[in-house]
Amino acid sequence: MESKNKMYEIQKMSSCVIKIPETDFKEILKKAGENFSEAFVILWLHYEVLFGTYRNGGLNFYKKLPNDFEKYLIKARIFDEEKELYVWREKDSKFSGRLRKDGTGKDEIEFVESKQVMYGKKFERIGNGFTKVSETKGIEYIVPDICFNTHNNLNESGITLVLYSRNYIGYNQIGQAGFVDCRFVKIKAIGGQENE
Repeated sequence: MESKNKMYEIQKMSSCVIKIPETDFKEILKKAGENFSEAFVILWLHYEVLFGTYRNGGLNFYKKLPNDFEKYLIKARIFDEEKELYVWREKDSKFSGRLRKDGTGKDEIEFVESKQVMYGKKFERIGNGFTKVSETKGIEYIVPDICFNTHNNLNESGITLVLYSRNYIGYNQIGQAGFVDCRFVKIKAIGGQENE
């Protein structure tokens, strides 16, 4: 769907949203298993943000999650290029969410695609399918290697990590437009030998 010429331009596509009523996180993971075989995952915890993958019915991160991580979970996004499961804490140990699937459903919606450059110019493979991203300002985080699929040499200059998102447009009763939803599409390294 992504196109250099279409970035930041209003486009249209069919897209459906399935609301997920308040439930526990185990049920959320079951919903993920029904809709994804492989996907990116971002967890916002009270004390850190984790980037990982969803694969074979489980969450995969550079380190093992504590058994009680759910009590610190604020929100989560599980996404691929066609869909996203977005989940947020309601109260106590209950979560709500929505599953957005692009290219399905009978209703069309307008949207704008965008790219957000992520911090970090230094990349170090740390094993188990993960890479540490850092910058001289002290920012450091770890992402799955699938972000670098086309980059074998992470020491090339000009490599930048980019978060691709899709922002959906809706209209109020007087016809005023605004963004009504946003979903993550992918995280990808660009630049270096591969110029995009």
